[in-house]
Amino acid sequence: MPVAAPQFTIRLDPMIPVEEHIMLDPAVCHGKPCIRGTRVLVSVVLDALAAGHTPAEVASDYPPLTEGDVQAAVRFASAIMERVNGNGR
Repeated sequence: MPVAAPQFTIRLDPMIPVEEHIMLDPAVCHGKPCIRGTRVLVSVVLDALAAGHTPAEVASDYPPLTEGDVQAAVRFASAIMERVNGNGR
C-alpha cells in the first residue's frame, strides 16, 4: 500500500548552519548523528516528519528541540544523499 505524502511543506532556512545543530560523537548514541546537546537521533526526527508530523510538532514532542534543529536534520540528510549520489560538495 503506498504511503501518503505529508500534507505540509518544509521551508529550509539556508542560514541555519547544520554543524551547529547536528553532532557525530562516538561517545554519544554510538556515533550516530543526533541533535547537538541531546540524544535525539536525526533518524528519529526524519521518521517523525515522514509520519506526517510538522516541524513544530516534532520540536514540541522532543524538548528541547527547536524548529531550527528539525530543519538542520533535514539539511543534514539532504547533504548525505547528495554525497551518496555523487553530487556532494
